[in-house]
Amino acid sequence: MPSNNIYNHYNCILGGYKPVILDIGARNGTKHKILNQLADQSLIKLILIELDKKEAKKLNSKNIIVIDKAIWDKKGTQYVYLTKNKSYTSLLKPNENVIKGSFYYDRNFYKIVGKSKTKTTTINEILSNKKNNIRSIDFLKIDIQGGESKIFDNLTKNNWNNLLGCKTEAYSSQVYKNCK
Repeated sequence: MPSNNIYNHYNCILGGYKPVILDIGARNGTKHKILNQLADQSLIKLILIELDKKEAKKLNSKNIIVIDKAIWDKKGTQYVYLTKNKSYTSLLKPNENVIKGSFYYDRNFYKIVGKSKTKTTTINEILSNKKNNIRSIDFLKIDIQGGESKIFDNLTKNNWNNLLGCKTEAYSSQVYKNCK
């Protein structure tokens, strides 16, 4: 764990500004543990969104908001396709016509082992929820197995204008049905 001196430097760099980092598809938590530590020191607001309830429970921490719903383009319920490799689970069905014969397909990573309903929410709902106390998102990380465009299409102009950075996954083909 970094020393308090490092947190003082971060605080100085941020000048009292507390950036909001939204991680959609947060399975296994943030890849950069410093983000958890900065959130623990209340220097950033870290929001992790993970549809897998068990996984979301593991992510709980004192100063981190964890939302155990799927982010989508509308609030409600949606089917989730549970795959053998949980990292390939998606609200979109794997597209066998595209993935058949691939390294991951041949190892059954995309094999559907179940289908269940999950609650969905939107970025706009998260922002408007007063208990989250968020005005805008500064950094967005999104990895939701082909559904990224559903989220991007739902962002308001104001969301885009306030966004300082984004890390996302992209596909060169329709690995999931109805993905862009």
